[in-house]
Amino acid sequence: MKDYNDLFKQLKIYKDNEEYLNNFIELIKSILYERTSFVKNSDNNQLREEFFDKLKDIFKDIFKDKNMSDNIEYLSSGHTALAFKIGDNVLKIGKTNYTGKQQEFDCLIPILLDKSFKVDNREYYTIQLSPYVDTSNITEDDLYSSYKRLRDLGYIWNDPTPENLGRIISDIETDKFSYKKGDLVIIDLEDLAYVGEVTPDIVLDEIAFSSYNSRTYRYETRYIAEKGKKL
Repeated sequence: MKDYNDLFKQLKIYKDNEEYLNNFIELIKSILYERTSFVKNSDNNQLREEFFDKLKDIFKDIFKDKNMSDNIEYLSSGHTALAFKIGDNVLKIGKTNYTGKQQEFDCLIPILLDKSFKVDNREYYTIQLSPYVDTSNITEDDLYSSYKRLRDLGYIWNDPTPENLGRIISDIETDKFSYKKGDLVIIDLEDLAYVGEVTPDIVLDEIAFSSYNSRTYRYETRYIAEKGKKL
């Protein structure tokens, strides 16, 4: 694997902001093509260029507002997204099913900036900025307590894994919530499913059919038992 962080460090030779931005977008583009599938699978050149044009406009505002270009660290990539650490924040670029509705819940990581858009009215992309959290030493009890909190709100967490849960590392105030250092928050907002008042037997059947994480079925069974619900 390439050392992407060395490549980002090399960008600092560009003193001109526009030159820096152009080269930054080219580097993002190369990582997206190499490490994910959500852009390269499109055979529509115009669609791809529209995406990168929008990406450039958004990063232009981000760098202007927060002077973030000095401290960029590549973290990881998944099937449809990239993640970067910028200062005390994490920047995620990719395709999303996230609508923002879930930000009504304080058990989820706060989204500090959310720039979402459609390309050619076909794909829904986003750039999200959230606080960097500590994902070390996450226990089964931590995972289940977070699953339970979200489940009480009518949602299933389909991928409860230690890397998808973190602790707030410094106090944060948002428009709706106050987060304290050490608070647990779910990081991956893609794998949340609303089930509302669906009966437990149907929920378990759906989990058994569609979930790729065995913890989800185990946690849901425990949740049902604790609530005294009948299957």
